Amino acid sequence: MSIHFKPQYSKYTVSADAWKSKFFEFIKRFTFRKNNEKLIEKLLVSYEIALTFSTHFQIWFRNENNAPNVKEVKGDKFIKSYHFQKSDNQIELMAFVQNPTQLADQQITLTIKIEDKQAESLTFDIPNDKSYSGWYKISTILRESNY
Repeated sequence: MSIHFKPQYSKYTVSADAWKSKFFEFIKRFTFRKNNEKLIEKLLVSYEIALTFSTHFQIWFRNENNAPNVKEVKGDKFIKSYHFQKSDNQIELMAFVQNPTQLADQQITLTIKIEDKQAESLTFDIPNDKSYSGWYKISTILRESNY
C-alpha cells in the first residue's frame, strides 16, 4: 500500500521572483541603514569608577541606546565605554557602595570622559558608620561646541 501526498500551498507562499526581490530590498535597506549610521557623528563616552578598597557595588548608567543599565560589580574599579550621538543630552553615572566591614577613610571617585577628555569627576568620602552608604551621582551634558 502506498500513500501519495499532494503538496499543499499556503496563502503565504511566495514565488521565486518575488522572494528574490524582497530579499534584495532587505539587503538595500540594511546596507543603507549602515551607511547612514556612519554619517551620524558619535562621541565616545567612558564611565569610570574607582574605590580605595575592594567591595560589592552597584552601578547605574545609560548605554548607547539611552536605555538604563544596572550592574553589580565586585572589586575596586569599573570602566565601560559607549558611543553616543551628539543629540543625546544628559549623561549620568550613579554608584551604590557597600562597606560591610565599615572601613574608615574610604573614598569613591566617579568620572565621565568624553572623547578621552575628562568631562566630570567627583570624589566622595564613604561614611564608616553604616554598612552601606547610598547612591553617589554625577552627570554632564553633551554639548557639540565642547567636543
